[in-house]
Amino acid sequence: MIYGTGGVAYGGGSAHLNIFDADNGWFWSTGSTNATRTGWVVGGGAEYAFTNNIIFGAEYLYYNLGNKTLSAVPNLAASNFFGPNVFSSTKVDFNASVIRARLSYLF
Repeated sequence: MIYGTGGVAYGGGSAHLNIFDADNGWFWSTGSTNATRTGWVVGGGAEYAFTNNIIFGAEYLYYNLGNKTLSAVPNLAASNFFGPNVFSSTKVDFNASVIRARLSYLF
């Protein structure tokens, strides 16, 4: 049997942004996020019955829980050197792929 699947995805996600300038010894302030996120999932799989009781299956899922932009502003020393409007920003994507295999026994 070959099948496709899809639906709502729900899970926790966290990301942290820390920046340290090793050349100058400046530590910029950090950015972080930690939240329960909702998104979507899609995938497909296949199952094969070796006997009337033994079934092997494999499945692939891709889930996407959205993204978040984190920003870090410089500390006072970096701000005085680079200027007060300098900051760093990064986008974090909360997505992944899952591959599963299973062996089932039907009673």
